[in-house]
Amino acid sequence: MNEKESEFLKWQLEYIMEQIKMSDNKANFLLVIHLALLGSTISQLPQIFRVFSNIHICCKLVLAFVVFFFLYGMARFFITFVYTVKPRINPREILGDDNYKSFIFWGDLAKIKVDDYKNIKLENIYEDLEKQIIINARIAKIKFDNVEKAYSILFFPTLTTFIILMILIILMRG
Repeated sequence: MNEKESEFLKWQLEYIMEQIKMSDNKANFLLVIHLALLGSTISQLPQIFRVFSNIHICCKLVLAFVVFFFLYGMARFFITFVYTVKPRINPREILGDDNYKSFIFWGDLAKIKVDDYKNIKLENIYEDLEKQIIINARIAKIKFDNVEKAYSILFFPTLTTFIILMILIILMRG
């Protein structure tokens, strides 16, 4: 493998690692939005209950329905976030080889002896670099797919929060 090919492989691996970081950042942003929505709604509960006691039964049912679906959506988002957006993805599972040892991954490097490290051939490192690119590309795809699912789930509680606030504004003026 010539120097240009090896530089390309290094660049490609770095690019994919940046995509994984970007996916993790998006997942963290979603968590912040989730917690902000939940916090703002919880802080408005006294106001909701005060308005709730002074309105017609039909309005109570509508408001209770909207609040229920908001809480349902928030719970669904949180469960989705925990189980799909922030998992630890095992590269060995993606590769389908439980015995795979990487010459690049720090966890595997920490387990080998110094003398064994000195005997690693450059061809083995390039081969491992190619595997790491595929593994990390698959991890990036899984993470981005999961973030996309979480975005679609978070839309529902955001919409219901907007509806709750609009109903409260209307009821407080009326």
